[in-house]
Amino acid sequence: MKATVLLTASVLLSCLLLLPLPANGSDYIIDSLETFIYPATGGGLGGSDAWGWEGPDGTKYAIAGMRNGVAFVNATTLTPVEVIPGPSGGCSAYWRDMKTFQHYCYAVSECTGTNQGLMIMDLQFLPDSVHLVKSIPINPLGDVTSHNLSIDTLNGYAYIEGRNQANQSIHVLSLADPENPAWVHSFGDAVGIHDLTAVDDTLYVADGSAPTISIYDMAIKNSPQLISRFTIPSAGYVHNCWPTGDRQHLVTTEETFNKTVKIWDISDLQNVQLVGQFLGNSNVAHNAHCIGDWVYMSHYAAGVEVWDISTPATPTVIARFDTYNGTSGFDGCWGMYPFAGDGYIYASNLDGKFFILQLVDTTQVADSDADGVPDITDNCPGMANPGQEDGDGDGVGDVCDNCVSTPNPTQQDFDQDGIGDACDYPCGDADGSLAVSIADAVFIINYIFGGGPAPSPLSLADADCSGAVSIGDAVYLIAFIFGGGPAPCEGCP
Repeated sequence: MKATVLLTASVLLSCLLLLPLPANGSDYIIDSLETFIYPATGGGLGGSDAWGWEGPDGTKYAIAGMRNGVAFVNATTLTPVEVIPGPSGGCSAYWRDMKTFQHYCYAVSECTGTNQGLMIMDLQFLPDSVHLVKSIPINPLGDVTSHNLSIDTLNGYAYIEGRNQANQSIHVLSLADPENPAWVHSFGDAVGIHDLTAVDDTLYVADGSAPTISIYDMAIKNSPQLISRFTIPSAGYVHNCWPTGDRQHLVTTEETFNKTVKIWDISDLQNVQLVGQFLGNSNVAHNAHCIGDWVYMSHYAAGVEVWDISTPATPTVIARFDTYNGTSGFDGCWGMYPFAGDGYIYASNLDGKFFILQLVDTTQVADSDADGVPDITDNCPGMANPGQEDGDGDGVGDVCDNCVSTPNPTQQDFDQDGIGDACDYPCGDADGSLAVSIADAVFIINYIFGGGPAPSPLSLADADCSGAVSIGDAVYLIAFIFGGGPAPCEGCP
């Protein structure tokens, strides 16, 4: 079943907040390439973690944990591929965690039901489809729920968290046969751990409410050696940890308000030292990932943040991207993936928005109008700006905008009529026939009640200007066609 990208007028309006802005003193911005909406069908949360994979031909794929399964998006062509259904029962949070190894994606969830346990998905058939191989328990006792997993891709082992079970909380599985993971060992306390990060034969563990960080030598898989454990001072809930590229420092997060993201010197594992800390705009962090000396954060209501910790005592923000219309609370960006290369970042919001972003060095892009503003952040690239008005909030000034009335899904204008293709259809033309007829009303009804395809862009079907597509739009079109009612979008702002 193909994933559907659903965009409502209200969602588009919220996206006006997502324009890229350079961080103070930084030459970088995070540019938004595309946003996908996976609604929280059936209630509850919409989005959770994010991961990625690159095919043999270089095509990039983004992977998103969603309310009802795992979604796959072609990040190179910016098109959805498929949603593999996952468990969604018996859980308070629809968190899913995904990791990749070779051409397989592995996913776990705290939920039970459809495909419960460790989901094994084969990616070799992309870009056409993703195949679910099977789901298996995470240990020999038959447990199927887990909050988090990490894969040591160098040696081919998966480490799966099992804190909600009445037995040992870290399970080690060999991926020597990727379609048939084999249990090797379980160890650790029965409660406490929250998150795992495996790098080669070293396992970094965030111990939740303990509140400690534990570091294990996993060279002998059935005989783990605890090589360091240190306590977070005045801690909140110790949420995740990630080493820097040279493994001389470790970044830790606490999922508690006003608890900083902390930077630890771990060059001597018997004498770990706190050497720096910072906190983003929302005052509560979620997950940290490191590439070299840069920390990429999913920072709840602050969205995506990138920090330079090359001087740990004085971290500096590189770039920010606000994914959420709010300033505080446990909302916004829950998961992100910065390892795709070429600056790509995949980020997932709890409300179901999934972002394909790109970190861009603005010193390396053109300034075609020589106005001192790089084209990528310029409201009117290609000509000296007579003004910066941007009525639709799509990052392109109205004076040179192909689609002034709505945020542009595309800047293409194949018929060269000066109107972007996304706005080149008459309002109410839900089926894309270039004319408004009873077929459009039928198209809307089939979309709402029959699982039919969505109008593209969805805003064209908002005939009554309500801000959303509903049965009211079909009634409005019928009144216009047969009853002399007002024209679609008449009176829309």
